[in-house]
Amino acid sequence: MKRRTGVRGGFTLAEILVVIALLVILITVGTQIFIYNNRFYENQAGEIFSVTATREAADRINEYARAALALENTYLYGSTTYTTDVQTVIFKIPGLDASGQTISGVYDYAIMGPNPTDPKRLELIVEPDPASVREQRLLLLTDKLTGITFTYDNADLGLVRRVDYEINVTDIGRTPASEQIFGSATLRNK
Repeated sequence: MKRRTGVRGGFTLAEILVVIALLVILITVGTQIFIYNNRFYENQAGEIFSVTATREAADRINEYARAALALENTYLYGSTTYTTDVQTVIFKIPGLDASGQTISGVYDYAIMGPNPTDPKRLELIVEPDPASVREQRLLLLTDKLTGITFTYDNADLGLVRRVDYEINVTDIGRTPASEQIFGSATLRNK
């Protein structure tokens, strides 16, 4: 008769239960870390979006104000008439020739304000004169606008030298974020 010399390999029930318990703990901890990091990312993304949108709008206001001679009372763009008021500003900017020099008596217009049909959309419209080389633009700055206010240092738009603004953007999502920015822009004038 032959004698057994080796021990047969395998795991006991207790060993399997310990391994399963450890795996459950690791998966639970890993899932919690993933959920926390995902929420943190969403929160940061909302804040970054809000800050970026308000800063972009402020930069554009300052860019076109510095180039503007005056504000325009009304301007027809497409089939929509825009009016300079507390929510919309229309900058009257000298047109440019191919060498970047201003063209006497030729003006381009930059309009910033909420879209007339969707007030959450803050838009920048640049409409150059046909003689000007300035680029035509229709730029969506944000679709999460919650408020914009312009105030002027003079009731006569032709004499305005400073435009003050307040812009509020709120990203309403799983983790809402909001940004508010105040500023002033000085027109170049004549």
